[in-house]
Amino acid sequence: MALNAPLVLTRGGQNYLARAQSGEPLRITKIVMSDDVTDENPVDISGVANAVITIHAVDYLVTGNLLRLRVDYTNSGITEPFYFRVGAVYADFGEGTTEIVYAAGNAK
Repeated sequence: MALNAPLVLTRGGQNYLARAQSGEPLRITKIVMSDDVTDENPVDISGVANAVITIHAVDYLVTGNLLRLRVDYTNSGITEPFYFRVGAVYADFGEGTTEIVYAAGNAK
């Protein structure tokens, strides 16, 4: 099974979105791909176990209420096959702030 569901804002992401809407500059920091098996509701995900791939270079664009992410992914360093079951987008408000799982999805 592979992740094919849309990502949803986590509870922490909902709080960060409210802060961003009040003018604080939200920063998308990384995307994590995992083969973890979890029944956890994506809204409640606060961390990702067994990260297989972490992508730090993330381009994003906010247009109205739409966030578009562009990520360059390569499997060149992967030596074992894996199922992409959990995906998470991490964010913070810059240096010295707490990085959280902003949005997540799983292959539940």
